[in-house]
Amino acid sequence: MNLAEFKTQAESTATAIKHEPALQELVYNLVSRFLAENKNKNIQDLYDMILCEVEPPLLQAVMEKRRGNQLQAAKLLGISRGTIRKKLLRYFGTKYFRLTDE
Repeated sequence: MNLAEFKTQAESTATAIKHEPALQELVYNLVSRFLAENKNKNIQDLYDMILCEVEPPLLQAVMEKRRGNQLQAAKLLGISRGTIRKKLLRYFGTKYFRLTDE
């Protein structure tokens, strides 16, 4: 890729990013829609419901980016290794654990 192609790619990426809604806006819109659609239901654990939807793909993306290295993934997320291990077990079982023969 030459400099002109790189510049064109960078400009088109920047333009695309400007038109994409921010993550906060997406979350706000989705939560607002969910609440509107479920206004007659007695929802008491919305925070946990949202975490259960958001955490697994977040953890999966970070673990893939860090090639399964839990310590590096934990550092990227700003949480302890113990915390990420607990969350990985909760959502994925032993998928991200190296099992050794004993």
